[in-house]
Amino acid sequence: MSHYAARVFRKETRGVVAVSADNGEVFYLDLDNPFVITVSATNTEERRARWATYGPATDLTALGEFIIVPLRGGGYAWAMGTSYSVPIVVRVAALVLSTNPNFTAEQLKRIFFGSANDLLVHRVGILGMVMVCLMQ
Repeated sequence: MSHYAARVFRKETRGVVAVSADNGEVFYLDLDNPFVITVSATNTEERRARWATYGPATDLTALGEFIIVPLRGGGYAWAMGTSYSVPIVVRVAALVLSTNPNFTAEQLKRIFFGSANDLLVHRVGILGMVMVCLMQ
């Protein structure tokens, strides 16, 4: 997505654009898009999934292994991929917005980046893992 398209979407809808970093090696962009959250995947041990793309243009991670998905014709299976990590980030954004629908996209990004678990300890080169804490 272009910088312009992401900026217009964010301004007009107060939304945040999240995209998959892909499954491969290192994710580099000529210019990191400040209007897009690029998501990579972790395993159940909160470490970078061995197949997940990462790098300086990657912003956040979410679980990308052992995701239960429905099968056509019924039943369920285990799946993995950064394509499963992005919906987790989007769901967390929806939960945050449900607490305050007036948050701007910039406030939402600050909440994400300010509350993500720091995974730099594990030397994955990613800002952090999205976490959710439900308060009663």
